[in-house]
Amino acid sequence: MTATKTTTTEQLNRLRAFCPRGSTVYGCVKHVSQLDMSRDISFYVIRNRCIECINSKIVAVGIGNWNLRLDALRIVVGFQFSGCSMDMIFAIVNELSELLYDDGYALNHEQI
Repeated sequence: MTATKTTTTEQLNRLRAFCPRGSTVYGCVKHVSQLDMSRDISFYVIRNRCIECINSKIVAVGIGNWNLRLDALRIVVGFQFSGCSMDMIFAIVNELSELLYDDGYALNHEQI
């Protein structure tokens, strides 16, 4: 995947700093729809021994086909992904890895 017009080098570099090659991106499924057709997922990395949410950074580079989940303060708290019979955490991390490193397997993923 190539970067969109709104994706700047600065945003990509910032995300590379949070997700260096070989690091693990953790996905947390917060909700599954009643018919199992969509999921609300948030993404995290461990950086400097702290858990960091990278939802807003993923939004900035335009990864995936999703609807944002915002809290009362309009802060991104997760993404709603449509689709079934697919590992959505893998799909998003793979797309992110491809955008950052031109290698879909440069980043690892885990579900928490």
